[in-house]
Amino acid sequence: MDAAPLPPPSGRSNLRYAAACTLIVALAAAARLATCFDGLWYDEIFSVMLGAGAHAASEIFTEIAVDNNHFLNTLMIYLLGDQERWFVYRLPLLCAGVATVALAGYTARRRGRTATLLALALTGGSYFMVLFSSEVRGYAYAMLFAVAALEFLEAYLEQPGWRPAIGFWATAILGLLGQASYLHVLGGMQMWTLVRMARVERRAWPVARHWLKLHAAPAGFFALLYLVNLRHIWIGGGPITSPVEAGVGALALTVGILPGGVRGTVAAAAALALLIAGLVRLMRARDDRWVLYFGGLLLVPAVVVVAARIPFHSERYFSTCFPLYLLLAAETGAAAWTGSRAARGGCLLGLALILGANGFLIADQIRAGRGDYLGAIRYMAERTPDPVITVCSDHDYRNGMLVTFYRRYVYPAKEVQYLERAQVPAEGTEWYIAHGLGPGQPAVPLLVDRRGHTYRFERRFPHAGMSGWTWDVYRREAGGGGEGPAAGGS
Repeated sequence: MDAAPLPPPSGRSNLRYAAACTLIVALAAAARLATCFDGLWYDEIFSVMLGAGAHAASEIFTEIAVDNNHFLNTLMIYLLGDQERWFVYRLPLLCAGVATVALAGYTARRRGRTATLLALALTGGSYFMVLFSSEVRGYAYAMLFAVAALEFLEAYLEQPGWRPAIGFWATAILGLLGQASYLHVLGGMQMWTLVRMARVERRAWPVARHWLKLHAAPAGFFALLYLVNLRHIWIGGGPITSPVEAGVGALALTVGILPGGVRGTVAAAAALALLIAGLVRLMRARDDRWVLYFGGLLLVPAVVVVAARIPFHSERYFSTCFPLYLLLAAETGAAAWTGSRAARGGCLLGLALILGANGFLIADQIRAGRGDYLGAIRYMAERTPDPVITVCSDHDYRNGMLVTFYRRYVYPAKEVQYLERAQVPAEGTEWYIAHGLGPGQPAVPLLVDRRGHTYRFERRFPHAGMSGWTWDVYRREAGGGGEGPAAGGS
């Protein structure tokens, strides 16, 4: 005997559901907005220099072949022009980040209301997605168009037609312009299209026709982009990290734990277990979407990383995998919620742990941001009686760009001169900056340069999370040398 159908939701139930969705999106927007007001860090300033320095929009696609050139982001900076209030550069990313959350919930509606609420909560409360919704890079655009393309793809596979196909072309192409790692999810979508159409059509030509109708345009666009720009790309550099380390770190971040250490490894293992559980559930249900998630989250990223052959890898390179992973986690959690009391309890506990861990990182990001570089420049300016301030540091390439960018905010009252190692005079500089990338270690009280000048620690300007770095500001002491660690860069 068939089970009786469930009654349709009541008007009051619909109102509560709509209110819950609206509240989650509002909280997600507030978290993203709160992280928009800290200083730009190195990668963002590099991006601003690329976009604001372009003479024509065409240069962004044909001449600027550097990994910091995320095309949509650079184009937006070019259109905005030189802005003293850098918050303006973050506004489009903020809008993209909030739209991603809302669209993730909309896409999850096919899996039911519980899956929708979980998708909104997980994407809205993701530290990684919050961070890159307020960072002047292309990752927020890539994540938005990953979810948008998935929505159009599902619409096409439900009812093939030109409208969803054209929507898919547009969002896939925009995703590729957001960040090249969009290939990860695009490859997963290509795999899923092939499997789904093979199940429906049974013959080779109709399968190929549907696949080409959806994927030929984005594939052709990427080929053109590769020929014109990507094959010439110069990798700016960064900490040398293996692809395995970056992948493990990305898995840890999906559940709200920063990479590294025992905690990061345990978190990555838990995230991988959740991923496998989601894949197994879909395979048991004979739902071919497991191909999408397996391809987009595991197989294609592995192939792309191996094919790229670059020495620098980062969790950021897996950015488009985050909303895809969280959509799978949401429907896996929703399935658990309909199970036994123990399964429902496990779902609640897992959600609380993930949102709690992410919430801690988001709060820390709001507090410390990506670093207070302008605050450090102003600190030195206020304590230097002379009109000219001389500064050197332990890393000319990283710190020099930041000092050069922020010094205009104290000019003309003070002129800040950053001196590279070879330019430092015999008497040394008035100020010295030591930077740190990782978790804060106690500042060294005294530093001594190679000429015997002693620099005494004055103040720390910290940063939080995975973007930016901490500045320890030192001032040269009058008189001769002292005892202390050697200072780099001078």
